[in-house]
Amino acid sequence: MTTERRKNHIRGEEIIIGEQLIAPGLPRGIIADREREKRRPMKKSTIFLVLLIVMAASASAQYYFDYPTYKKFELGVFGGMAFSPIKGATQYSDQWNDLNLTYVSERTDIELRSKAGFHFGGFFAYFFNPALGLELDVEYLTTSVPTTAKALFQWGWSDGRHPRENAEWKGTGRLTSLPLSLNFVVRSEAERVKWSFSGGVAYFHNAFRSESFFGYGISTLSGDGQEQYLDFLRVGLRIPKTSWASFGVNLGLGLNFKISGRMNIKTEARYFSCREKKFAWEFVKGYYDGIFFPDIKNIDFNDKDIELITEGPVPKMETSLKLNPSFFRLSIGFVIFLGETEY
Repeated sequence: MTTERRKNHIRGEEIIIGEQLIAPGLPRGIIADREREKRRPMKKSTIFLVLLIVMAASASAQYYFDYPTYKKFELGVFGGMAFSPIKGATQYSDQWNDLNLTYVSERTDIELRSKAGFHFGGFFAYFFNPALGLELDVEYLTTSVPTTAKALFQWGWSDGRHPRENAEWKGTGRLTSLPLSLNFVVRSEAERVKWSFSGGVAYFHNAFRSESFFGYGISTLSGDGQEQYLDFLRVGLRIPKTSWASFGVNLGLGLNFKISGRMNIKTEARYFSCREKKFAWEFVKGYYDGIFFPDIKNIDFNDKDIELITEGPVPKMETSLKLNPSFFRLSIGFVIFLGETEY
């Protein structure tokens, strides 16, 4: 048994090739050929391993493109303008005469109409596939509902005088609504700008209050009974804060503008339809002064006057009032996409 060493002419080192059993007289060329044959299986294994890695990478890339993904969840917040078509009208009208007053005609028209309000809220959506999903939406709306009362008074004295006066009073009112809706959503699969259409049922928790006034005519005599006076009281009306729950529907159309892979800006128009609600004006009892002349002061407006106005075959004022708390809103907000799954 001998050990063959070869000189490394590049680094001046000796490399031990291995122990060889050299038969006497066997040529060294034959020994070198046998060494090369031993190394061939190792080279083949290395090449096979490289090919396997390349094929696996190609298969992974093919899988990715054959099975695209989509965002499974949406979480968003929004706010904007709200418009309610809520409006109503009430009229008080009466005609009478007394002693030297040949006639007295008094009328007040009360109108209430909502102004633009604001809203804010949030939503969470789950999508079954890239185009179809469910959305849970909760928001808060508040809008002012001011009142305007326009009064006209005409009367005649037995001496031929026919005075005429008018007045206008402003009142306040407010509607708030807290709708919770569950909607079915259809959305497009565009990359930069996506549209969505949604609709479903809504549960409303609403609250409303209002105040206004009307003109109520009063005739009195002086202390000695020689003079007759006439004036009109500005009597208060109110609808106390009333809360109620109701069911309805809603429809919305939105546009999503891509900011990044995880966030969009969303604009939306949505209409909430809610059933009408019936209210009733309440009279504010108390002591009032005349509004035009100084002769009538501290007049007690009480239950007897209310009975005179509301009872009888033809009531002088219909106190009931129907209002529709439906509203339309325009909003803008942010959407965050969560989760990612295959088609």
